[in-house]
Amino acid sequence: RWLVYLAALIPLGAGIAHLIKAWRAKFERYFQCDEQTMRVVRPISRIGLAARGCVLLIIAALLLTGGSRYSPTDPPG
Repeated sequence: RWLVYLAALIPLGAGIAHLIKAWRAKFERYFQCDEQTMRVVRPISRIGLAARGCVLLIIAALLLTGGSRYSPTDPPG
């Protein structure tokens, strides 16, 4: 059970990090383009990072739920 909880920490941390990256928008320093292009790239990049962060948080929640419901004395089917 504790191993599943430890494994859930990895996507949890990565999901939080992606949400922070989307909020702070520090990815802009890696782009070398004009402002007109950045008006298109900025929201797409933020939405993509936030979506990836949400997916990783969902994976972490599923792992935590699975770890809490796992019972080694009651094997499945």
